Amino acid sequence: MKRSIWIIITIFALIAGLAIGVFGVSKIVQNRAFIPELKIIGDIRNVIKIPDIDIFEDTSIINIEGDTIKAFPLRQLIDFGEPFSQQNSILIVGHDGSAAELDYSELAKSYIAFGSEHGWHSINLNHPVSTKIKRIKEIAVISKGMDIDYEYGLSIITTGENLLNITPGQAYGRTTEYLNPEGNVSMEKDGSQYRASIYSKEKVLRIEELLDHDIEENIVLMGRDGNIVYTGNTGLIKLDDNHFNYVDGLSGDREIIDLAGIMMDPPGASIMDVYNDCIYYTGRDEKVMVIILDGFGYHQYEYAYANNYIDFMKDAGSITVVSSVIKPVTNSGLAAMFTGRPPAENGVHNHDNRQPLVPTIFASIIQDNKRALYIEGDIQILKTEIDPVLNIDRNNDGYRDDDIFEYSMENIDSGFDLMVVHFHSIDDAGHDFGDIVVETMDRIKILDSYVEELVLGWDGYVIVTADHGMHPTPDGGSHGEFRYEDMFVPYIVFSPGQ
Repeated sequence: MKRSIWIIITIFALIAGLAIGVFGVSKIVQNRAFIPELKIIGDIRNVIKIPDIDIFEDTSIINIEGDTIKAFPLRQLIDFGEPFSQQNSILIVGHDGSAAELDYSELAKSYIAFGSEHGWHSINLNHPVSTKIKRIKEIAVISKGMDIDYEYGLSIITTGENLLNITPGQAYGRTTEYLNPEGNVSMEKDGSQYRASIYSKEKVLRIEELLDHDIEENIVLMGRDGNIVYTGNTGLIKLDDNHFNYVDGLSGDREIIDLAGIMMDPPGASIMDVYNDCIYYTGRDEKVMVIILDGFGYHQYEYAYANNYIDFMKDAGSITVVSSVIKPVTNSGLAAMFTGRPPAENGVHNHDNRQPLVPTIFASIIQDNKRALYIEGDIQILKTEIDPVLNIDRNNDGYRDDDIFEYSMENIDSGFDLMVVHFHSIDDAGHDFGDIVVETMDRIKILDSYVEELVLGWDGYVIVTADHGMHPTPDGGSHGEFRYEDMFVPYIVFSPGQ
């Protein structure tokens, strides 16, 4: 919001005064009764709203058939919005349905101007005259390149495949308009009651249209604010300037603002089950150890299993795939596990948040007069009801997991009802080398041996899972996006004595 305000202020500062130039040239008649707002939307980080010609100042003087006109360069205007990609097409859409599509790289001598006769209109001196769109409704930036990461737009995934990643600009031409009921109004006049229904036009599309086939299974939808909707009704996706919103059917009973992605045929569980399982087991006076293998995606588990990098974890009695949360990073993942609530409810959405807004599992343990131990790396990631035991890399081998493991084994028989052990080296290796390369697989192999010793030494249930997964990048690996590699992790339960 602050950046959008800054953009508008910048435009005011850079381009105020077009009115003087416009009203001082021929064929333009001054008429200030109504000036429609012009918006630039689509694949830009900041929506540009131009409500008035008075915002223009630093403009270009162009000559068209002897007439001198002040106008603003279109490419410079687009750049104010910070396009997602440098490979774009620019769709200029008129109120009458006419449109012209220009390549972002070919916007030299393309301008936007305002006049009482044609309203906001485009002037493209290097293009055919048919590209001059009168009474412009909006301008959409459409990404053409493959360099758009999954942090933007809408992604549709399964547990083993990224089906689709589409940006708002790319979806622009696939939407249909429908009348959204806003409400009913009435007034009394001359003893009679006059009523009317008010509607607004919205651009919408259905998930079936994106995938080009009917959807029969249940789906899970997640917003960038951490909101989650489980539904069998696919509802409507609304295109809202530079992001998507979701409404569960025309009634709008459930809504997600800034929809990040959709899981098709999702697993029936999530990392939030850690909280529920711990409550269940400790409520039966069973001891529980939670082992968190940071950055260990389910696809990495499958690869390690198939290539003999794990021996112990593949023999567990209960292995399932579960979903992480948005944003799939450590802070939000741990908060979801510790609270049993999605980020929209626990308040931890990303790396910037450290304080859950609701009680964690440690509060429940304390309330039940039980003992808990939380063993971490060298920093406190979340603020919880108990302080974690921090571990540095004492032997300078580049990893802290051996130190975390040693401390865990030293305290495994100390009478704790709940132990949480957070290992980090799979995530560290994944970032440095990649998700399924030998260096990362070697760390998984080491962690598998740590898990084995902890399970065999613990007199109770053991839950092994991860906060998020890891996807490959040209330089190694990363996470934090709505894609199957980041969003699905293993969930393994070892029973006492197993």
